[in-house]
Amino acid sequence: MENQTQEKLEIINKATELNQFIKSIINDNKELNFIDITKIQKIANLNETLLNKLTKDELEIAIIGLEKAGKSTFANALIESNIFPSAAERCTYTITRLTYGEDRAIVTFYTEEEFNERFIDLLNTIKYPNIDKNTLKTLKIEDFTHYFNSLEENQPELYNTHKGKAEIEIKDILLNKDKLLLDKPQKVFLGDEILSQEFKSYITGNNDDRSKPYSVKSIDIQSSKLSQLKNAVIYDVPGFDSTTQLHTEQTTERLKSADVIILITNVGQNPNIQGTVLNILKEQVDEDGLKLKEKLFIFGNKKDTANTLEQANNNHQILLKDVINLGIGTESTVCTGSALKYLSLKNIAEDKYKNNFDIEDNIHAFRELIIKYHQTDRFNLVKMKLKNVKQDFIKEIQVQLHNHQLESMPSSEEDAKHYIFTKASTELQSKFKKAISNIRTQLKAEIIGFDNKPNRTLTEKLQNRFDEKSNFPQITESNLDEIIRETDKSVSLELNEATNPYLRNKISTQIRQNISDVIRDFFEQNGKEKEAQIIENLLNELNPERNIAVRNELIQFIQNVRTENIYSHEKYEYLFERFARNLFDIFNYSLGSNARTQKFNNAKKDFIYLDAYYCEDKDEDFKLISLLLTQKSEDESTIELILTKIYQTIGDWIKNDTFYIDKAKETIGVLKNFFAKGSDSEKKEESIITTKKLFDLVDAKDIVKHANKSATKTEILHEINTDITNIKDIIRNAVIKAMDIETVFFNSFDKQLSTLQEATEIDNCQYNRYQALINRVISINYSHELSNIAKAIEQNHKKREFLSKLREFVSRATTIC
Repeated sequence: MENQTQEKLEIINKATELNQFIKSIINDNKELNFIDITKIQKIANLNETLLNKLTKDELEIAIIGLEKAGKSTFANALIESNIFPSAAERCTYTITRLTYGEDRAIVTFYTEEEFNERFIDLLNTIKYPNIDKNTLKTLKIEDFTHYFNSLEENQPELYNTHKGKAEIEIKDILLNKDKLLLDKPQKVFLGDEILSQEFKSYITGNNDDRSKPYSVKSIDIQSSKLSQLKNAVIYDVPGFDSTTQLHTEQTTERLKSADVIILITNVGQNPNIQGTVLNILKEQVDEDGLKLKEKLFIFGNKKDTANTLEQANNNHQILLKDVINLGIGTESTVCTGSALKYLSLKNIAEDKYKNNFDIEDNIHAFRELIIKYHQTDRFNLVKMKLKNVKQDFIKEIQVQLHNHQLESMPSSEEDAKHYIFTKASTELQSKFKKAISNIRTQLKAEIIGFDNKPNRTLTEKLQNRFDEKSNFPQITESNLDEIIRETDKSVSLELNEATNPYLRNKISTQIRQNISDVIRDFFEQNGKEKEAQIIENLLNELNPERNIAVRNELIQFIQNVRTENIYSHEKYEYLFERFARNLFDIFNYSLGSNARTQKFNNAKKDFIYLDAYYCEDKDEDFKLISLLLTQKSEDESTIELILTKIYQTIGDWIKNDTFYIDKAKETIGVLKNFFAKGSDSEKKEESIITTKKLFDLVDAKDIVKHANKSATKTEILHEINTDITNIKDIIRNAVIKAMDIETVFFNSFDKQLSTLQEATEIDNCQYNRYQALINRVISINYSHELSNIAKAIEQNHKKREFLSKLREFVSRATTIC
């Protein structure tokens, strides 16, 4: 014993030294704000707690168990008093703390704010709606009852989890809210007052009125009766089968901080360990990382309530077997007896004791078991924990030393500036690249979309702009008369052949210029908007304060580095001409003319391609072809002629060589696929190519036979104006779609984003421009640090001393505990 006392003093001295050193580290860091102190603070708290336990020889005991197991009666027996309300009254509603001292008790109440926070937490457990609009004062019990009852159908799992638990507690609180003792001063009970019913009512309530225990935040009792356990701090906590969910949470937290857990069971009536208790004991670990079952002692109470002595002894074996099989204890940690019998023998019990058969109460033996554990195993456990605390502290110090190298604390002004610029440059480069990547992903989603969900918003916007701004003027008779005078043709045949192309060419030039203006304005506006978006995103990463000088520098950098005007309209005008050129060539010649027929035959492939876009949301195909050759959108003879010619040709193949039978069937199948809607783009391209080959079998001359040539002025006017309307329709619903402007628009930005990112690499020709931008950003972002270098150097000197202090500790750590 003397050796243990000496060892204990040595451990206390070493732990005290460690505690003082940790405190000095924490205090030094308050001024320096240098290292992450989070883990060190936790280590300090644990070390101080263990040190206090060892210094005061303190033993924290938590008494738990199922309600009605005689838990409070056992606590009274352990301390030879009747302070705790017995099982004959009501269960415990709040955690009660008991220590040795002059007889007195202090009851502390919740403030209204504290209680309301607790109440809101309860409402959150059942997912009560509009939680921010409800308080203890405003919530009505009728509204709560209606909501909770609705859970049975809407959320049965939530309902079953809280039925009879959180439900009961919330209802109790709402029913008794006018009686709650909130914002009240502490209530003190002295001497024998701690044995009074009034005092106990703050623990258990009065009959069905539980307003007092609900109002109580804590109860601290000092009792002179605790003479045999002077160094103990005993907590009597709510039972696991309490209707109050908060009790389960309180109990679990208390178990984690306890040195000893005493589990009380009703071995007389129900010797098996219950599921709720078992789950918590097996799964939870305390704040030291120790499993709760490793500090557990079990007392099987009410042994004398079994039917016979034989059954009582048998129940003892059942309990012992459960404990061992479940891995939560051994034979040496299990004891059975009767707390009430012990109190009766001591003339302390208020409840009447009925001696059914003679058994040992075993309270004294169990108390000695706890005392012995405290003096031996518990001491060794605390000693081990203190050793682990030291090792954890050393590891954390080593981590901090690794994270804070001396080179990061320059000692000269030149080195300090270099360090600031180097570190900031690395961080900004990472942010710049990350911003570029995020911008690229965002633009792709906004402009192109995804493979499974392409975005056609830009096309639709251009179509809408086309509707608003395009100008396709209708020809009037006066326009025609002017051309007649200029060409001096009046005979009907000459009139059509001479004036028609002349007038069409003049109108075509006007329309093309108008569309060029629309395209230029559209892409300049949308390009500038996206470029502004890029600038803002980059600025947010480089300079969140959005300094105007940084913005201007960034804009200048982008303009200098980019290889082309992002919103240049030339490429889009080229795209338009590529798909619209043949349309205007057709438009320049009169309906049914040989020139128009030849122009169509020369560009069949392009017209088939445009037809696929034009007809993608229509019921039939070849409408665009009909419009161009006959000015009729629903000319059944055109489609019939095409198909007849194709089938006739296929028939010739079959007649000439039976080898082509399968090929003919395949061709017809592909042709039918062309008519089918909803085909993917790859199949559509295949269909277009195959259909074009088939369509090549048909000469446009066969189709234009159905077109009526114009002869009179009225017919010429109608023909040209119809063509104007049709061309406008085709441009909107075919050409603009075929241009695929989303891909071109995104690729323009993607290329420039890559150029910007490549400029961050030191071997890139634009790196100097990039570094100039970064240096400007650093001079603004870090202006405070750069203007306070002298102070920083002074701080670095202190940091170096601080790190030296940590290194010295690690080097001599084996002598400090």
